[in-house]
Amino acid sequence: MLAQEAYASGGLPTALTAMTVTDPVLSWLWGALLFDQAPPTGLFALSALAAAGTSIGAGVALLAHSPTLRTVSAPLAPTARR
Repeated sequence: MLAQEAYASGGLPTALTAMTVTDPVLSWLWGALLFDQAPPTGLFALSALAAAGTSIGAGVALLAHSPTLRTVSAPLAPTARR
């Protein structure tokens, strides 16, 4: 259902970004709520999670300002018929 809503909301880059960011977050929330999963409490685990979150945020920011992203999301010019 989340995938269909993401595809219906806009272009492919928008849908893929939304799914890439929300899928792991929602998966962890479902695991915590349904299976009573406890969050990590160790220093190493928390620092690894912080590094992963920072890397994800930096990757999303870099892709949002990518020149190829604007080229892909622009509408294609109609081709001439012969």
